[in-house]
Order: sequence, then structure tokens, then C-alpha cells
Amino acid sequence: MKSRIGFSLSLIAAFAAGSFLVRPAAQALESLAVTTCASPLPCIGGVNRKSGEGLVGVSKSGTGVAGVSGPIPTGTQHHTGVLGYSPVYGVLGVNSGTSGGAGVYANTLGTNPAQDFAILATATTGGAIFYGQGSAGAAISIDQSANVHTSGKVFTTGSCSTGCSRRRGVDSYAVTAAAATLEDYGEARFAAGSAFVHLDPAFANAVDLRTGYFVLLTPEFASRGLYVAQRLPSGFLVRENPGGPPSSGTFAYRIVAHPFGSAGSPRLPFREIANPPLAQ
Repeated sequence: MKSRIGFSLSLIAAFAAGSFLVRPAAQALESLAVTTCASPLPCIGGVNRKSGEGLVGVSKSGTGVAGVSGPIPTGTQHHTGVLGYSPVYGVLGVNSGTSGGAGVYANTLGTNPAQDFAILATATTGGAIFYGQGSAGAAISIDQSANVHTSGKVFTTGSCSTGCSRRRGVDSYAVTAAAATLEDYGEARFAAGSAFVHLDPAFANAVDLRTGYFVLLTPEFASRGLYVAQRLPSGFLVRENPGGPPSSGTFAYRIVAHPFGSAGSPRLPFREIANPPLAQ
């Protein structure tokens, strides 16, 4: 059985400081009606048989629409459009097949990239930050360490100034590797039979030099062959094979190293992507 309770402005002001209850500024002088029920069906529902919204929540500085199931977690007072917390689904959106529609649509008018988000997802109890499931068991997830796992491919798209003509854009595949790697490349001048190439400081700071690194060379001039004579934390030494007068020219190089913090990471780690039951 449902009951409607009217709260006065003074009671709401005392309660809103530590709760999700918010009041639109336009209704500052009106009492807030709260619907409570003990039913397996929703307490409040909005059905619009035309093109308007089914439910709209507006707040000047608080949460527009807040949905809570179970105990309210501490530290969850946000200034957000929609806030959902539940042991099962905090926010559930279903698109029935409308062309161009979406199960959940989010937009932000904020201009601060460090504080304003269209979607903010947090996981503080060991669960995944995000999980999405497509057809035929395809899945993508972001775990607690912000690692992205996907059973599909990763594509990148640049603007039409790179990789596309004026009328046609081009998608490219992201490179994958059997182990965690970070690469750098460039060109260097080879003179009098040798050259020393210094590692870029930013690159050296991001890789674990204790595990070593690989250097691949491509001579761009006629030579007897180049080889890496020495690899140091500061850079590497390149020499020419003996047997004649020293050569001069340019060569290209590629450095492959392990990112800092990836020591002990297995090659091609096996991970079973679990498919949690999604609401139908």
C-alpha cells in the first residue's frame, strides 16, 4: 500500500545535508511529496505515450534523479544528473530497438575535463569499473586497476588530416603484443663507424630499464652492416661490422622495452571473461 507524506521546507533542509533528497529551485516554497511503498512493483513510474520524457529530475546543485536500493553508501553525495546505487543494477537502461536510440544516454555541459564527466563510474569493493556485453558472448570490461579487457578488436580513428581523404575516414587497428611493451623510434647519424643514441628522458622514465630493452636497426646507407655494441640506461652504442673504412650515414631505430611496473607480467595471460547475467 502506498502513502504520500508531505515534508515541510525546514525538515527537508535538515535532512538533505546527508542524503540524496534534492529540491528544484523553482519549488523552494513548496512541500516535497514522498511516495513510500512495500511492493515488488516500482513505487513511482512515468509513462509517456508520445515523444516526451517519462521522468525528469532537475536540481540546481544536487542530484537530478537518485535511485538507491539497499543501504546508502558513505561518501556518495554527488552533483549528478542520475545517480544509481544497488546491489544489482544501479542504473539500467533498455532500448527496445528504436533506430538511433540508446539504453542509457549521458551528456555533460561541464567544461573542466578533470571534474566534469558525462559518465562517472566507480568500483570500491573489488568489482569491475565497467562491463559491457554484446552479441554472441562478446564482452568488454575495465577492472579495478583500470586495465581494459575485450574479446573484440581495438580500432582508432584520427581526424581527416591523418589517414583519410576529405570525404572518407579510415579506421585503423591498434597494435597488440604478446607481452607488456612500450616502444620508441627515431633516426640517428652514423659517422666514422659508430654512433651513440641517447634514450629520450620521458621514455626512459616510463620503462623498466632493469629488465633491459631491445634495439632494432635499419641502415639507410650502404654499409657492411650495423650492430648494437652496448646498451646502457642512458642509451645505446651502434657500430659497423669490421672489414673496411668507416662509413657515414643515417639509420633508423626502434626501441622495445617493458613499461615500468610490468615486471612479472606473464606473456599472453589467459583470462576467462565472465558473462554476468544481464537484465532482459
